[in-house]
Amino acid sequence: SFCAERAAISRAASDFCPASEISVIATVDPTDKLNPLWPCEVCQSWLAKLRSQNPDISVVAFSSRSCNLFAIRVNGELLQPPTPALPPLLSPAASPWPELVQLAEGTAEQPWDSRELVYVDGGWNFLHAGHQAILKEARARGTHLLVGIHSDITLQRVFGGTCHEPFETRLGRIAQNRYVSSVLKDAPWTLTEDLITSLRIQKVVTGSVSKLLDGGQALGQSDPYKIAREMGILEVVTSLDAITERRIFEEHMSRATLCS
Repeated sequence: SFCAERAAISRAASDFCPASEISVIATVDPTDKLNPLWPCEVCQSWLAKLRSQNPDISVVAFSSRSCNLFAIRVNGELLQPPTPALPPLLSPAASPWPELVQLAEGTAEQPWDSRELVYVDGGWNFLHAGHQAILKEARARGTHLLVGIHSDITLQRVFGGTCHEPFETRLGRIAQNRYVSSVLKDAPWTLTEDLITSLRIQKVVTGSVSKLLDGGQALGQSDPYKIAREMGILEVVTSLDAITERRIFEEHMSRATLCS
């Protein structure tokens, strides 16, 4: 006899329900042997005849009779799952982070208004080839790249001694980078849930050569990306090579010693 979809359409017609009022046709196999159950060729031909009157009729197929998971097709095209709703942006009075954001030249969109916000942070001393590669990879993973820059005080606390380059130098160089949409000044060393939620960060990127190794510090400290890792938004990108800013600094010092 009729498939479930044709039976539903026939029932709607017998109730004098016009095609323009049909929103969705849901299908499910109660025996759970054929789920997800999509329309057969005959049912598709019936739906094609209705599209001239209502092109928005969608078909919902359930993964099981429990109806916990489902997929939707409109005009034969499978719709992608919607992006999970993001938490509302906290006001600057409730969170300090929005006030520390500086847009790069040519960027009009605030990071929290972007469709896919990616965050990456670091000291960014000397901005070597490895840094450039990470920035490029991070930018390719979203529509807006927010780059956190650690303050001189933060880097001194983590690595000891003086900074290789002052904060303003590092800030100016990052803000002018072609891949950067905005910068977060005085970014915290450890990424917090408050920062992620208030700025609506959707992905966090770091390199396989971590910022600890980049600055010359051996691993062993607490994971600065623990929260992002637990939230499932951290992606570790393979670094370009093993070069680090610490190595560049030592080479500069060695050359300076030879010249003197």
